[in-house]
Amino acid sequence: RALNRWRGEPWAGLERPIAVEADRVRMLQARLDALRIRAAASMGLHRWEHAVGDLTEVLDVDPYDEFVRHDLAWALAECGRRAEALTTIREAHRIFADRGLIPAAELLALERRLLDVGDTAVADREPPPAHDGELVGRTLEIKAIAAAFDTSRLVTIHGIGGSGKTRLAVGAAHRLDDSVPPGFVDLAGAHSSLQVDMAFARGLGLPVGHIDGLDSVERHAALADVAAASLGVVIIDNCEHVVDDVRSIVAGLLDRRSEVLFLATSRVPLELSGEHRLPIPQFQDSAELFRRSANRHGVVIESADGVELVDDICGAVDHLPLAIELAAAQTPYRTLREIVDELRRGVAHHDATRTEPRHETMSAAIRWSHGLLDSDSADAFVRLGVFDAPFELVDAEAVIGSGEARHLLDSLVRSSLVERAE
Repeated sequence: RALNRWRGEPWAGLERPIAVEADRVRMLQARLDALRIRAAASMGLHRWEHAVGDLTEVLDVDPYDEFVRHDLAWALAECGRRAEALTTIREAHRIFADRGLIPAAELLALERRLLDVGDTAVADREPPPAHDGELVGRTLEIKAIAAAFDTSRLVTIHGIGGSGKTRLAVGAAHRLDDSVPPGFVDLAGAHSSLQVDMAFARGLGLPVGHIDGLDSVERHAALADVAAASLGVVIIDNCEHVVDDVRSIVAGLLDRRSEVLFLATSRVPLELSGEHRLPIPQFQDSAELFRRSANRHGVVIESADGVELVDDICGAVDHLPLAIELAAAQTPYRTLREIVDELRRGVAHHDATRTEPRHETMSAAIRWSHGLLDSDSADAFVRLGVFDAPFELVDAEAVIGSGEARHLLDSLVRSSLVERAE
């Protein structure tokens, strides 16, 4: 009640005799003491936000009060404002360094606890997306992934957009270890280093508030700490457009001893030491995938003529799972023969129900990869579009018209836009 009657600094703006200066200082000090007492009571009652206001006011008057600074950092952390708590402690480092001093041991210990992931409660990992229907085929690929994990903690499934990398990774993760739910690092919407770090935090089960406000080195250290205590499989999805950031983080995760396994999907390999690369092979169960996809759209294919037309459709789209599902989405509106005819004429099939715009058409899927190329590789890819059949190096050199043809082809192969064959 006394604090609520405070109306501001005594005699503010008025002429005052020297004799009352001691009274003014005494009243100001009495108010600061009362604020400290009320803040301690608020903290005892777990009213952290109330404590923050009082402690902030005291610290504004006396920034060298280490006990108040410790309590303020503690209260901020309890409010979920961990970044502000660390900033409060870093301010102590700065102002004490100006006097050649270091903060008190209690304040340094609190800073270490705020930076120590092992001292925090780990939230649930972000789960993989749910896909319509069961995983079709891919039995051999899942066996290959399981065998690769015998010698490596990082397996990267790489290949062209629409080849079913994410679906395979999710299916493999569930079958490899069903005792621990897999984590999912969703990089599709990440376009900066901070967004990549946040995606890894969600996939590993680290509350993002625990890395908010940290610099990149501290964020990566926190991710490595939580990964070291993890189990099961973590899927790192859509790495290609942020591959440098992913490479930096995963290298740090692999440096730590851990039981967790990483299954990455990308249109380009990560090119990390110890990485097992798995180029996704051509899909072998195209017709079955088309039939199941059409069935989800309410269309049943049973006739011999229909089976033959399904084979034609799958061959026309090079057995790419995404293209097969896009074509199957047309079955409520077109006959199979009409779909075959459209594919031969180059009609782009579209499915607006997909969550990712780059998966709505095959053109969008390929354009995404093309957009990640440097200008010379992008130009070379367009020039190679004149070929309607396999070509040889001498042919590529003729149309690219550059002494860098071999280097550019290597870049396109690495980006899963050109395929090399014996």
